[in-house]
Amino acid sequence: MANNGQTDTAALVAMLSEHAAVNVRPALIADAPQWRLHHGQVTLDDAPLKERAWRYSTASFLELRLPGPTVAALLRGDDEQDVDGLHVVVPGPSASSASACRLRGQEEWGRVTTP
Repeated sequence: MANNGQTDTAALVAMLSEHAAVNVRPALIADAPQWRLHHGQVTLDDAPLKERAWRYSTASFLELRLPGPTVAALLRGDDEQDVDGLHVVVPGPSASSASACRLRGQEEWGRVTTP
């Protein structure tokens, strides 16, 4: 994977599958009776995460740790996944590539400083 740019989704799925847990920030849209993944951010970091959730009638924004294989399944567009008690689906096949960025330690990013 490059330091910045695009990475092959298959390589990213393989990498996520090997992690016991990863930090995620998904944006979910209500699509009764399920929730559709609209956008997601994944951080491969073992640092503890303060889990938070903003839930509205038509959208939910979460910050939490999920099992790597669950996140990989979402990227592959596999069947419905349970995310913090919500049934999440991915519409259609996933893109062949994803944006990637490697951050060095003690770098400010996303309103936090990396370890």
